[in-house]
Amino acid sequence: MEKKSFLKRFVYPQVPIILIMAVSFLVYHFSPGIKNYVIFQALSTISGILILLTLWFGAIYIYMVSYFRGASFTERILACFIPAFLWATKESIIIASVYTVPEGIYFYLSIVNQWLVSTIIAEIGLSHILCRRKLKKQGEEIKGTAIPAILAMVVGVGNSLFILLWNVGVQHFYIFIAGYKAFFF
Repeated sequence: MEKKSFLKRFVYPQVPIILIMAVSFLVYHFSPGIKNYVIFQALSTISGILILLTLWFGAIYIYMVSYFRGASFTERILACFIPAFLWATKESIIIASVYTVPEGIYFYLSIVNQWLVSTIIAEIGLSHILCRRKLKKQGEEIKGTAIPAILAMVVGVGNSLFILLWNVGVQHFYIFIAGYKAFFF
């Protein structure tokens, strides 16, 4: 595989995901101002779904595009996490506009962000296996082993299931709130 420029292998794979997230957020945020109820509902629903799809599945796209453009493993990992980090930062800024800046920073530890990180880890593992499979089908020699990718999938899915199955995340929320009280009260 040819190693593309930094922009092509690292930045450009993130651009469609970040743009879809940003435009969807703006549409979602401003759609309540639309007087026509049907259009408001349609726009807010579609934009909300697009936000979730890019947030939860964007890492697969980013990883695979970065991989085939010659990005290093570290670059691929960072590229996958940047859109989620930007989203979490936006949410933390919103929290900090109502509460304090430290409380906004604490929001990074929320259950939603923990779940998102777990999902991205699993997607990175899955994407790596899919990329290796494609190269193998093309007759290219595969270096290394798929064991770390499988472990990433197990850890990511395992933690997501743990969060889900431990009272649908309620217990994690209680821990989050206990930490919040310890720090801010």
